[in-house]
Amino acid sequence: YITYTMLPHQPYVYLPHLMTNQALSEPNQPSYVYLESPQQGTTIFKPTSRDYSFYSSLYPFPIKDGPVTRLAGLSYEQARVLFPQRFKIENLSNILSSYTSCPVFATPPTVDNITEFVRFNNFDIYYVHDNLTYYSHVWISSHNNKGRIIRVLNIRLFNDGFLYPEPKELLVYKDNLTRHNNMPLWCQLDGVEVSRSFQTHIKFAKAYFKTSEDIDVKVFYNFFLDRVDFKAFFGNEEIDICYEPGSPVIDFED
Repeated sequence: YITYTMLPHQPYVYLPHLMTNQALSEPNQPSYVYLESPQQGTTIFKPTSRDYSFYSSLYPFPIKDGPVTRLAGLSYEQARVLFPQRFKIENLSNILSSYTSCPVFATPPTVDNITEFVRFNNFDIYYVHDNLTYYSHVWISSHNNKGRIIRVLNIRLFNDGFLYPEPKELLVYKDNLTRHNNMPLWCQLDGVEVSRSFQTHIKFAKAYFKTSEDIDVKVFYNFFLDRVDFKAFFGNEEIDICYEPGSPVIDFED
């Protein structure tokens, strides 16, 4: 329930994204956002939830490919205390579930129909998660692996405010890796971590490969780039699902 209070004697103000560390650090205090008034010369003063304030700070310009403020402008320690649920790596599975629940997946993509699936959707798929609309870029590529041509389904997803825990909080198999355009400081997550946190991804990959057999899975994690790469392999087919910061397509409301 939201109450709008008209302040007719105040000057016209349009500040759609206002959040301070002080407001976030006081959970019993409402945060406030000044909204453009439907009546000229007045201002709406709107109390908002902490999640709204979080998103407002995270996405100061919520447009396609707009900039994202790392940790919503908070220190790592502040964010860890205020938004512990956003550091759960399982949140990425919830994003994938929202993505695959959108209407274009009524006929799920498989190795048999993926060319038509990508062409039909014009490479961009729009989906809703946490009442926010995002877009996902999807494309097919290939590479040569010791004489074998591997076809790759690439899916780029935005992380919807997922905050990346430090690698020491995860089970890591290898660290200090250099990969993806020679970027340093990657780590590969341990198989136990992958099995525990990425079952939704593994199920999606098996359905795409049309197999019930075991598949090869690797998950690469970069705390400094705010990026997670899920990679699954089966025969001459591969799936790469990349999570990285990105803004919603349109503004959001409580």
